[in-house]
Amino acid sequence: CGRPCTLTALEAALRKGIHILYLVAHGQFFPDPGQSVLYLARANGKVEVVKDTDLSAMFARQLMDSAISQDDKLRLVHLSSCQTAVRSPADAFRGLAPRLVASGIPAVVAMQDTVPVDVAQGFSRVFYKALLDHGEVDRASNAARSSLLSAGMRGAAIPVLFMRLRYGQIFANPRFGVFLSYNPGDGPAVEELALRMRDAGEQPWFDKWNMSPGTSWQQALEEGLNQSSACVVLMGPGAQTPWQNEQVRMAIDQRVRNSRGEFRVIPVLLPGARREERSK
Repeated sequence: CGRPCTLTALEAALRKGIHILYLVAHGQFFPDPGQSVLYLARANGKVEVVKDTDLSAMFARQLMDSAISQDDKLRLVHLSSCQTAVRSPADAFRGLAPRLVASGIPAVVAMQDTVPVDVAQGFSRVFYKALLDHGEVDRASNAARSSLLSAGMRGAAIPVLFMRLRYGQIFANPRFGVFLSYNPGDGPAVEELALRMRDAGEQPWFDKWNMSPGTSWQQALEEGLNQSSACVVLMGPGAQTPWQNEQVRMAIDQRVRNSRGEFRVIPVLLPGARREERSK
């Protein structure tokens, strides 16, 4: 919008419901007294030195603001700014990125040295593509760093991730309504169900349709579950196979990792299935 990037302007923008803040600015860490600063702007366009304590306090206010829906609050701060991940040797919590995580930001990407422009751009290009695919910030960060190493770029170790999450999922990215888990012996009945769901406008994840030949089965299952809103466990006349047991285990793990409880694991009996006495 052409307005100066002031701390006040940043705070006002975050109230509108921003999930990712990508900030390009000059940064610097001063070993004595162990403080980081960002060089932002004043309202008149002149430079303003913003201390890490002031920036983290602003983020803390935004995260605690009850007028902002929890779903509209900040989930990731990406500081494409030099020395924003540098920490004091005497206190690991002194430094800009650690302070932002301490203020409540779920995940922070920052730079632990002077970062070349091509490194910052190369990291961001792969990082956001991966994040869009699966929503896991730690996996996206690893993929982006690996791409820099594969390209032989110096500075691959400069971008680092700080997070306060037990797991790295910051976004759910459902492409499928449900993930269909089933015994391969029930395949024809399940495929008929999948076809009916698709005709009704509900897109299921069905391994026969969505697993490409030669794909790692574990990777395919993880991606299918990450991109689904729920897992339907279909139980037919036969017993569960190790293949289906592994699917159910991964689905339950996905349920546990989804802190808001949005992912569901739903058991469904197929025609001919026997209901055990204990479950009646």
